[in-house]
Amino acid sequence: MPAHCATKFDPPRSRPQHLLRRRQLAAIDPHARLLLVCASAGYGKTTLLRQWIARDAGRPTAWIQLAPEDDGLFAFWIAVVSGIAGACPQVGRRSLGALAGPFVDVQHDVLVPLVDDLGAHGVALDLVLDDLHLVSDAAAHGTLAWLVEKAPADVRIAIATRHAPGLPLGRLRARGDLTELRAADLRFDDGEARCLLNERLGRDLSPDELAALVRRTEGWPAGLYLAALSLRAVDASAARLPAPSSRALTISSDGCEPLSERELEVLRLLGGTLSLPGDRRRAVRRPQHGEDAHARDLPQARHRQPRRGRGARAQAAAVVSAPGTPITPRDHRGRCSPPRARWRRGRR
Repeated sequence: MPAHCATKFDPPRSRPQHLLRRRQLAAIDPHARLLLVCASAGYGKTTLLRQWIARDAGRPTAWIQLAPEDDGLFAFWIAVVSGIAGACPQVGRRSLGALAGPFVDVQHDVLVPLVDDLGAHGVALDLVLDDLHLVSDAAAHGTLAWLVEKAPADVRIAIATRHAPGLPLGRLRARGDLTELRAADLRFDDGEARCLLNERLGRDLSPDELAALVRRTEGWPAGLYLAALSLRAVDASAARLPAPSSRALTISSDGCEPLSERELEVLRLLGGTLSLPGDRRRAVRRPQHGEDAHARDLPQARHRQPRRGRGARAQAAAVVSAPGTPITPRDHRGRCSPPRARWRRGRR
């Protein structure tokens, strides 16, 4: 069996700037079998699940940070059962032994003993599967659906994913065994934006400026965080947002620390301009009102990491279109695609 790093099973650390999502935590049914947090990148799915398990600190938690190498029936269940065995040493030995064998029926030889062990020991367990979208294997999803329905009542399963998994969500929803949080539930409102930007990150934005920023980013947490980065190194008098009637909002991080790969990915999803040292620019143009954004390719924002030893600072500017114009996410080729097409690609 493949060996896993211990960090694969460690929940991420909470950072001081993370905002406690009271509204979302209050919406979670503590008796539901499955908690599904489904949204695209930058909505704080992992942070929310970290806060969810922190509410019951005395309850064992098996956190599995899934990766592309877990995309397979056996690889997936080796990771999951290993995480459960790490959280509850009395559970999962027979299942791990079966996974090491040459001929394995996963449901009969792995999951049935696992469920029996959980029930026999009366384990109250939270199983968290982070980044489930990285596992596309249909057999893995099918056997996970079996576990969700057959696990003891004291076992709660939480999933963070960018698209809906292959689980019987309709049946779970009808029985009251499902709590769903989607992008619309994870967006920041004006009050949450004020707590994040003004209280946690030390910005000084007026209520009108906060409302304009929330409206133009559609409450996307990653967009609001990038706005805070852009304002960090700029004098407060020059950092004011344009009036709500302005056609564009420019978010610049000139002078900030070099952006991470994740932040650069978020910037590309926002669809803006990436400015590099030496004023080398690649722009991603937004579709204007009435323009068909799905009939043509758009150039993709590119980036390079700053060279070490030269003190170069990455700069970024995310240009958010006029008020009321929705942000159009782009695929990995930089093209705008309708929501239905993105959903189909996610299902495949």
